[in-house]
Amino acid sequence: MTKPFSARTLFPVAPFSQCRTSIIIPARDEAGNLDDTLRAAINQIDLNKRCLDPRTFEILVLANNCTDESAAVARRWSLRENLPPVHVAEINLPESEAHVGRARRILMDEALRRLRRGRRAENDGVIASTDADTRVAPDWTVATLYEIDSGAEAVGGRILIKKDRIGGTSAARRYYLRDTAFYLLIAELEHLLDPQPHDPFPRHHHHFGASFAVTAETYERSGGLPPLPQLEDVAFFDLLEQIDARFRHSPLVRVETSARHIGRVAVGLSQQLNKWARLAENDALHKVAGAGEMVAWFNVRRRLRIFRENAHLKNLRETSEIENFARSLKISPFLLRREILESKTFGVLARFLWLEIKEKTDWNRRFPVADIRKSIADLRFILEKFRKRIEI
Repeated sequence: MTKPFSARTLFPVAPFSQCRTSIIIPARDEAGNLDDTLRAAINQIDLNKRCLDPRTFEILVLANNCTDESAAVARRWSLRENLPPVHVAEINLPESEAHVGRARRILMDEALRRLRRGRRAENDGVIASTDADTRVAPDWTVATLYEIDSGAEAVGGRILIKKDRIGGTSAARRYYLRDTAFYLLIAELEHLLDPQPHDPFPRHHHHFGASFAVTAETYERSGGLPPLPQLEDVAFFDLLEQIDARFRHSPLVRVETSARHIGRVAVGLSQQLNKWARLAENDALHKVAGAGEMVAWFNVRRRLRIFRENAHLKNLRETSEIENFARSLKISPFLLRREILESKTFGVLARFLWLEIKEKTDWNRRFPVADIRKSIADLRFILEKFRKRIEI
């Protein structure tokens, strides 16, 4: 019988000293998927398309509250020779904690301890997360490390679903493809209006648990993944933004995930697929942010970044630029000056301003939501102007 979870070490066998990447996979009743998931995670190649040295990465599987053979499936891989180590733990969490957020947090904390122990003085260990119904690309690990070695502190991979695996009608697939197109256009617009050296274009918009990596040092600095019952990955991304972590949405890092419509959480990809199917069935509008709001916010954020970078100037408190900027946003100039000077990070400052204008001004009335088809058309028109270097 599986023992209840305690603070004991889940994986007692120490990592190899050469181990740089700890791949974590939370699993609950995933016996039907784990073979393919682990096969993909194990068969990683380097830049020369040769098998990665099995001593340089490991795989940690946590089977929590399972009623199937998930742990047994994973353990069969752990017994094979000449492969990267596959460590398996089987636990029962209290019902209130028996969710993916808690399981992923346990794994990431354990991976941090192992990387610290295995690499000792070195700080370049990487915690890489995927899901038990996901197949990482053969170069997933090396592509992630390439981005880390290029200066990123965290990396989100592109999460793909094969066209023939998106269930429902062709109309439902169109909703999915529109959603993807919309967010990719937003990613390009963000790059053009408020570019970040660590996340250049081409880039995407995914930062989810199916393909999420973070350096051990950055994970420790963040305080750890929030153990939420759903959207824990989104919350972790928000947390990384608050500490100004260099996050890369890398098109080189790719995974393919399940398109099942019955998920393990109340809010996630399966729930979103069901939502698109319902919208298609009712021929309903898919409402999203309008292009005008995105243009306005990215321009605001760029100006805020400039003010922040100049916060050391002696005349900052006396400048009329900040006052004019604050008044244009209909917020307190005194409050804005204070936050620019006192916020510990730019991420904290940007979050403050976003909440301030969304909750205390007429921002939402000025920028109402729109049908996604209009937003996509508007974004394409705006981006085409940028591409042709025509000032808007």
